Amino acid sequence: MPVRLKKLIERVALRCLPLDTIFAVLFERYKRRELDAIHKRLGIPRTVALRYPIRVEGNVRIGDGTYINPYSEIESGPNSEVRIGRNCAIARFVCIRAMTHDLLNGTGPEMQFVEKDIVIGDHVWIGTCAFIREGVTIGDHAVIGANAVVTKDVPPYTVVAGTPARVLRTLDPLQWQTEREVAGNL
Repeated sequence: MPVRLKKLIERVALRCLPLDTIFAVLFERYKRRELDAIHKRLGIPRTVALRYPIRVEGNVRIGDGTYINPYSEIESGPNSEVRIGRNCAIARFVCIRAMTHDLLNGTGPEMQFVEKDIVIGDHVWIGTCAFIREGVTIGDHAVIGANAVVTKDVPPYTVVAGTPARVLRTLDPLQWQTEREVAGNL
């Protein structure tokens, strides 16, 4: 057991705190270290909020002000990239994968991967359990419904949902901007 950990336990134990409180403090420190390691490894700005546990692997760029909730996975291969814009909201259990197995050689020693970039614009909302496939581009201010499987590009200011995701409606950019300005002036 590391010396710093022993000292922390002794300090906390001296205060006669319950054991579950001691473990909660230690777990919070562990989570913070894990998230710090992801920020550092990928060069993600500190203004990006990552919620533990989360999996981010490969070539991933995330814009300022974006937050990604727990249990989400973002993955690219060595020949692909995932780019997420500024101020995006990504819910729990979202899966964003820029690679998949090749249909003909998907298993065994000759397993091959198909890799294509994923681009997610600014101010995009992605609902719980959504799946974003390789090669998809999602425009600015788009909304992806919960449980959607996005297999094709999503234009800006569009709401999509379903399996596969289909357009439910198009948002009016002028109305959306006006409502934001009103909300910002409250």
